[in-house]
Parts: sequence; C-alpha cells; structure tokens
Amino acid sequence: MATPSEPNRRRTLIAVGVLAVLAVGGVGVLILTDDDADDGATAGTTLAPTTSTTLATTTSTKPAFDPTVDLSVPIFPDPGSSQRFDDPGALVTAWVIVRLGFSAPVVDSFVPEPGNPDAGDVAVRSFAEGAPTQVQVRRLADDTWFVVGARTDSIQLTTPAVGATIAMPQTLVGMAYAPEGTVEVVLYADGESEPIGTTVVTGRGDGVLGSFQGRLTFTVPSGVRYGYLLLRSTGGESGGTVAAQAVRVGF
Repeated sequence: MATPSEPNRRRTLIAVGVLAVLAVGGVGVLILTDDDADDGATAGTTLAPTTSTTLATTTSTKPAFDPTVDLSVPIFPDPGSSQRFDDPGALVTAWVIVRLGFSAPVVDSFVPEPGNPDAGDVAVRSFAEGAPTQVQVRRLADDTWFVVGARTDSIQLTTPAVGATIAMPQTLVGMAYAPEGTVEVVLYADGESEPIGTTVVTGRGDGVLGSFQGRLTFTVPSGVRYGYLLLRSTGGESGGTVAAQAVRVGF
C-alpha cells in the first residue's frame, strides 16, 4: 500500500519541536497545527489526533516518584527522571517520534479500559489508513501518564515475555511480517538515551506471520535494573517506523 508523502519542512519542524519540549526541564508547550491552507496536505496525515487538527504537547517537572510506584512498570518517560506528561496523547506523540522512529504519526484519541479511566490505549499509525500500533498508557500515583507497553498485529514477541528478567545473550522468539521480513530489535536501559543492544530478526514479508528466532547481546550499565525491548518494522516513502512492539524487561 502506498504511503502518503509529507513535506520535509513539516517533518523537520515536528521532530525539532518535540525534541525541544523533551529537553526543557520545566513546563513546555508545543502547538502543532494543520497547515492545509498552505500546502494542501491530506487531512488525518499530520501529527495530530484524528479528532482535531491542533495538538498541544505539555510536559511538567514534578518531584521524584512516590516510593509506592512499581519502577518495573513505566517505559517512558524515564522512571528515574522528573519529566511528566499530563496528557496521554502528548505522551504518546513524544515517545513514538523520539524513540520509535515514526516520522509523521497519526495519533488517535485515548481509549480507556472499561471501568478504569487511569489505563488504556492510544493508537498510532504511520499514515491515515495504516495498521495501528496500540500504545498502552497508565496514570500512576503522581497523577501523570506513562507508556507501559506497545503492541501490533504484525510483530508478536513471545520470548522474553513482558516483565521477564533477561540475560546476555538473550534468545528472541516470536512471529512477524514486515517489509522484506526484517524486524529491528533495540534494547534500551532506563536512564540511557542510546540503545545498549541491537539486532535484527526475520519473519515473513508477504503479510502473513512467520516465525523468527534470534539472539541479542548487550551490556547493562552499572546499577540499572530495568529497560525495554523495542521491535519495529520500517518502510514506506519516509523510511520511518510503520509498526512496533515494546516490552518491559528487567536485568
């Protein structure tokens, strides 16, 4: 399926804007608007919730975690930092651009779990008609939002399981389909901006799930207890991420 093109100018402004917000220690607000009147972009393919053409991204600096919060749960923002997000859509937008590699994501509205307004999903697509990556979010004890995982139909990691303690070299088992069958595997440790391990696994490239198996080597920074595995496929005209799975792990 063809992927709509996005103007390079808009993608550059989006990435720079989100990175600027993440770099600010205090409260930052980034307003991203739909410039249809200027460049004729197709509605629904800009960085914005599908229900609106304007997205406000807000972060805030608050005290460190309440000690009752289970630090094995949150993936983003870094559970050891003071960065916080008051809005689940803003949280997911920042994460999928900075860490998942979506170049111009379409971010849907937050959908809470039945009977639980503090947990739910935010669907993200690489373009308006693309298959969704469901980003799982929770509002934790400090009343702000955190990413706790991500899933997609086209990438299904079975080993290691969510919350597993991994050791080097770690066996990777699952199923996937992706362009040319290739799925990138990246391991992040809490507090680290760069991956501590990377590899590639191969499923199928024809739209049917195919088994994959691989091994991941990595080096854990001293004193770090948790991190997450990110599996992603890339493609389309932008070459950005089109689908992703994220699994919280321990060391």
